This record gives sequence, C-alpha cells and structure tokens, in this order.
Amino acid sequence: MLDHQEPEIIINFGAPSPTLHRFSESRAYMRIIRGPLGSAKTTQCCQEMVRLACSVPPWDNGVRRSRMFAMRNTKSELLSTTIADFQEAFGAVSKFSSPQSGYPYSHITMRLDDGTYVDSILYYIHAEGTRAQIESRLRGLNVTFGWFNELKELPFMVVSQAMSRVGRYPRKDLCQLDYYGCIGDTNSPDTDHWLYKVLEEQHNPDWDVFHQPPGVLPDGEDGYGRRKWRVNPDADNLHNLPNNYYTYALQGKTEDWIKVNLANQYGFVQDGRPIYGDDFGDIHVAPVEYNPDLPLVIGADFGFSPAAAFVQIAPSGTVNIIDEMTSDYMLVPEFGEALKSHINANYPQAKSIQGIGDPSGVKGERLGDRTELKMISEASGVPFRPAHSNALASRIGAVRTCLQKMHKGQPGIRINPHRCPTLIKGFRGGYCFKRVAILGADKYKDEPDKNMYSHVHDALQYAFLGLGKAKELMGQAVVMTGRKAVGTPRGYKVW
Repeated sequence: MLDHQEPEIIINFGAPSPTLHRFSESRAYMRIIRGPLGSAKTTQCCQEMVRLACSVPPWDNGVRRSRMFAMRNTKSELLSTTIADFQEAFGAVSKFSSPQSGYPYSHITMRLDDGTYVDSILYYIHAEGTRAQIESRLRGLNVTFGWFNELKELPFMVVSQAMSRVGRYPRKDLCQLDYYGCIGDTNSPDTDHWLYKVLEEQHNPDWDVFHQPPGVLPDGEDGYGRRKWRVNPDADNLHNLPNNYYTYALQGKTEDWIKVNLANQYGFVQDGRPIYGDDFGDIHVAPVEYNPDLPLVIGADFGFSPAAAFVQIAPSGTVNIIDEMTSDYMLVPEFGEALKSHINANYPQAKSIQGIGDPSGVKGERLGDRTELKMISEASGVPFRPAHSNALASRIGAVRTCLQKMHKGQPGIRINPHRCPTLIKGFRGGYCFKRVAILGADKYKDEPDKNMYSHVHDALQYAFLGLGKAKELMGQAVVMTGRKAVGTPRGYKVW
C-alpha cells in the first residue's frame, strides 16, 4: 500500500539548458544525450525517469503504475554511479532495495497535485557476463521505460534486446499508454563504434540525438606546438559546476582525452597499459597485398563476440596481417556462415586456407558432439584446429617477437590499414591491461581488458601460434604442458 501521509515534496522538472529541454520534450522511441563531462547528462536522465513515471495514465484506481530499468555496463559501476546518482537525486521519493535474488531496484512512490499516485519500480541491470547470462537476465523483463547509462560502454546487441522489453507493462487491456521508449546518455564514442554509426550515419527516424555544446574550445597553440584550450562560456550546466571545473579537468590530460571527454568530439581514448607498449609503431602500418599462392591462416576467437584475423607469411619472412572480422553478440555457427561469405567474396582463389582457434573451443559447451571448433569448421568450410596453447605469455609473446624484428629491411609485421581498423586501434592502446583504481599509484590488472579490441587480438594471437611463432620465441627454454607454459622464455619478461 502507498503511504498517503508522506510530507509534501516539490519536484521541479525543469532542464538546465536548451539542449536538455529539447531532450525532455522529445517523444522519440530512443532519445540520446551526447555531451562532455559535467554537462548534467546523468542528472537529467535520473529526472527523466521520474517524469516518465509520472506521465503514465492512472489505470489502477487512480494509481499511475509503471516499471522501468536502468542499465550500466558493469555491476560495480551500476552500484557506484547509476544507483548512487539516482538515489542522491530522488531518495526523498524512492526507496532502494537489493534482494538476494532478482534485480536491485528503487521503489518510487508519491502523490501528484491532481490527486493521483505514482507507484513505479526502477530495476537496475548490468551487462556483464556471457551472452547466455545476459539474455537470461533480460528474458521475462516487462517494463514501460528504459535508461542506458553511459550508452557507448554497452554492446549494440544488449541495447537492442533490452529495448525490445519496453512498452510491455502494463498490458494494453489494462492501460493504453500515451508513450513508451528509452533514453540514453553518453560521452562521444570512437568513429568505429556502433553508436557513432547510429548517431551520424543511419539517421533512424525513431532515434532522437541531442548533441550538447563542448565544455572547452580550442584556443591556439603554446610555444611547444601543443594545443591550448579555453572554457566554453556557452557550455551546458556551467552555473551548477564548481568554480574552475573545466580548467582543473584539463590539467595533466592528453589531447585525445580532452577531445572526447571535455570538447565532445568523436575519438579514441587509451585508458590502460597497452599490451604491446612501444613495440608497435607507424612502421608496422602499410598497405598489404593478399597473395593467393601463399597459405592463408585464419585465427579465430569464440565467446559471445567471435572474431577472426587473416595472416600470411611473405617470402621475406614478414607476417602480413591482411584482414579482420569482428562481431557483436553473434553465435559461433552464425559467425562461421559470415566467415564463409567473407572468404568467398574476398579470397576465392586461395590455394590453401588453415584455421587456428581458441583451444577452449574443443571443451566448452557442446551441442551433442559439436564443439565450437567443429561448428565454425562446418559453417565456414575451413578446417579449424586448436592452437597448442592458451597461455597468455605464449600468445602475446608470439606477436611481440615479430613486432621487434626486421626482415631484409622490412618490419616483422605489416598490417593493412584499409581492412584492419580494430586491430590497429587495439595495437595503439585499445587492447590493454585495465587500470586498477588505487590511490597514488598506477596499477593494472594482469589480464587484458575484455572489450571490442580484445576478441580480434585474441584471434590474431591464435593465428600467430599457428604460424609457429611461439616456438621461435620460446626456443628450448619452455616445455608446453596442456594449456600451461613451464619455464622462462628467452629474451622475454613475464610480468
């Protein structure tokens, strides 16, 4: 039951800027705010969820009942930011609960001036785990509205599936909704990101995008040729920010970080310790020609976002990385079919094609006797065999040793910039050891961060293992026993 004796609380649903006002007024199925840090994106979305709860027609004895969700990429960030921000803003009208089973949620209850009551549940959902786990998390979720907090951190398939759950509560025979849909907030993504394509290329009429003004603007160069920045006097939410917020935020930051997080420009930001450090450079990026007379080796990584890397060894000894394939929440048989189409379209004259896959693909989940390696082999028409090791040091070392070599004046690796954008950005820092939040020190995890760059780099490493580069690295100092490496590689430091 609702407690009708609550003290009077006044909520002002105003927006702090023209951009956010237009966002609030939109009736699009999907509304997105793209803006810099400090621009009130999250605060506005918190407010919008409460406003939407108030907008549902009263259908149960004068009560406006609804269900909503708020989604974040990880459980820790969901707890520390999304939930904390919402409860800080609307704790006076919402009570947070975290049951042992089911979603954590905020229960929003309040009386409106027209005498009706709002009774709404805001479920909190994270996107960590395998595809099956995420699908299970979303299955059966029937809600009225949805909110994607930090949208660019979420895979498209997760967003798409979650969007299909809105408008399903209440039932149509109980209440005819005037509006249902989703909102999202985000910093600027990279130009290779799925969200960039949605925001700038696809122009879906059911998606409404609101671009906030930058927090800082270019202001010439200093005496060392470095770009200078100044605070944008027309930035959103300046009057609510601490004094010198953007001035202090600029200090000690790279230009790429400033462009994305403060200037609201599309771009790539490195956040972690690059796996290959300074071993990769511009010397390794050059147009690469496919040679149908040379064996084509395809490395494959499985999981919920399968990926493939295509390599050949040139007569000079240089390893040419000629192509890549990535996916977003695709089943292995589907990826195998896509791989087959890609090969037929681009490499029909190949005289020899070899497939090397993640060795866990012979164990993992099975459909009868069909392992992941068998499924991709059957679907693609390429015989895949497991790499002889899944040891991280062996995999990374197989690539690194080639990066450090020269063959007849040519680098040990060349990568095609026209067909390998994800691999290249991974080499330049996207494939990294994630930073650990420890005050006063730069600490990193000892496993690569799982992101859009890691899957295709895992595939590349399996291809290199298939080329025998791990044996070249390890020499006689390592004895391989199953999936573990015993011994110390020559000339290679294990972190």
